[in-house]
Amino acid sequence: MRLVATLLLSIALAACGGGSPTNPGGGGNGVTNFTAKIDGADWNAEFAVQAINSTAGLYSITALRTSGSNNYTMVFTL
Repeated sequence: MRLVATLLLSIALAACGGGSPTNPGGGGNGVTNFTAKIDGADWNAEFAVQAINSTAGLYSITALRTSGSNNYTMVFTL
């Protein structure tokens, strides 16, 4: 199961496109958008991406889309 989760995370990270912050160095976490390609379809987060470092060595990134036919929630925990 752990191997499958690692493989899925690797594929998801490889499929994600980068985003350019609109306000670099202007506070916050610097993330203003999040895009990916899922099953060949373009996907983008509908709401602000949440990046949390709650404890040393634990990072969580959440991107959410609730409308349209590709309404996925992505959660990456590192």
